[in-house]
Amino acid sequence: MKRIILTSITALFIMLTAMPLKAQKNATGDWEGLLNAGSRKIKIILHTREDNGTVKSAMDSPDQGAVNIPLAETVIKGDSLIITDKKMGLTIAGLYNSSADSIYGSFIQRGGNIKINFGRSLITGFKLNRPQTPKPPFPYKSEEVYFVNKKANSIRLAGTLTIPDGRKNPPVAVLISGSGPQNRNEKGFDHEPFLILSDYLSRNGIAVLRFDDRGVAQSEGDFSKATSYDFSTDAEAAVEYLKTRNDIDTKKIGLIGHSEGGLIAPMTAARDKDVAFVISLAGPAVTIDNLMLKQIEELAKSEKRPAKDIEKLLNMNREVFGLIKDIKDDAQLEKGVREVLLKYNHANGDKGTQDAFVKRCLSPWFRYFISYNPAPALEEVKCPLLAINGTLDKQVDAEMNLTGMKNALERGKNRDFTVNYLPGLNHAFQEAKTGDVSEYRLIEQTMSLTALNTIVKWINERF
Repeated sequence: MKRIILTSITALFIMLTAMPLKAQKNATGDWEGLLNAGSRKIKIILHTREDNGTVKSAMDSPDQGAVNIPLAETVIKGDSLIITDKKMGLTIAGLYNSSADSIYGSFIQRGGNIKINFGRSLITGFKLNRPQTPKPPFPYKSEEVYFVNKKANSIRLAGTLTIPDGRKNPPVAVLISGSGPQNRNEKGFDHEPFLILSDYLSRNGIAVLRFDDRGVAQSEGDFSKATSYDFSTDAEAAVEYLKTRNDIDTKKIGLIGHSEGGLIAPMTAARDKDVAFVISLAGPAVTIDNLMLKQIEELAKSEKRPAKDIEKLLNMNREVFGLIKDIKDDAQLEKGVREVLLKYNHANGDKGTQDAFVKRCLSPWFRYFISYNPAPALEEVKCPLLAINGTLDKQVDAEMNLTGMKNALERGKNRDFTVNYLPGLNHAFQEAKTGDVSEYRLIEQTMSLTALNTIVKWINERF
């Protein structure tokens, strides 16, 4: 799930790039500074290296999970430097002090001006290690496949089908990604969870079809105009394609959805009775406006925001969500949202941030999403269903949503469902310390073996 929190500093991308030779002696090396961003202190680490007569640099912000981020333009005059980035709306103005061997500067973004001083750092860089990345030999066949969604102007979707060796006509799972444009591996935060999941399932006798979202990588279509319902027709098209295969069991085709995908999977299964099973990985089961308010609250707490600021943020978003649900006309909705921003003093901030917020509120996906209630579809799911959540999930609260899942399935008289809390796992199903989004990239593990084994055991017990 993606959050919608208005904040004065939404990302910290600082770079010193393309520096002339004149400044190389002063500028090269590793630099460390502390940005005092309101109630938060955020460590910023810069790495500047000479490369063919210029200095190229990278930035780490370990508190935010940002590693090796390149960016920006820099102008050097003597010992002064000015870094600007129009896309991020930021300026860094700095002055090198030779006696202190430091850079004294200011971080200017979205109307804020924060002093930041950089000293030499012993940290030479954060290296990303992904020990779970699959390595050959692979005990399964991997095939590039294409299939057509006839309900969406016959767009062609591209994916990978893995079929285990030594098992005739195995059960098969279609993987459905979370919010935002995702490739078939659901790549994010330098992790590829669907690559890990598909590899693990196929090593344990289960075939897997994972595919690029419409409009992403090799798949056709326009992602920006699609809603969760539209994505469910893509999943349905994947099921229809698998029915044409003679190397999998066409009576044992299931859906595994993560986050928003955990909403889409039951939506699809409620319509398509040929779906043999559903697995919801941190999927929503309560009204999405309430889900998002809980998400905003948890993420704001993780940023250590003052209680009064969190309450203001919740009230503002609560009013915006109400407008989205009540107003169908785009012009009226935009007017209403901007009035709410003005009411809560957000209209005096960065115009780019305001416009992005309004644009998101007007998007077909968000209008559909924020008005959606997953419960009716869950009540219609009659096939076996597994729902798992990590207890440290701050995006889709485990207690709220697993309780909602259980209640909906009981109302629908589903005779085979399991809801399972996985202790110590975050929204990405990593073993985490806090569950904060900032941890995702820095955790080496992509997906916990506890989660992987839970999924495999549940499927193999039934098929």
